Amino acid sequence: MALNIKNQETEDMINKLAKETGQTLTGAVKSAVKDALNRVDKNRKNQTDEVLKLCKQFQHSLKAPLLSTEVDSLLYDESGAPK
Repeated sequence: MALNIKNQETEDMINKLAKETGQTLTGAVKSAVKDALNRVDKNRKNQTDEVLKLCKQFQHSLKAPLLSTEVDSLLYDESGAPK
């Protein structure tokens, strides 16, 4: 699939990257996209690690699970009527 870049600023940046790195235009685009995807993957992994860390912290902050009799006492009074 061919790309047709219709943005002059983007073309200029690709040309500059290719010239400064000694790559072809295709090579410059490929390496730039590859670098961007690597950053996205790294950010996603960091976010996933952070979520897992928060889940573990939350899990450790929880008390032991409630027994059904404890739940009943929270929801109903001594006569069985809802609180």
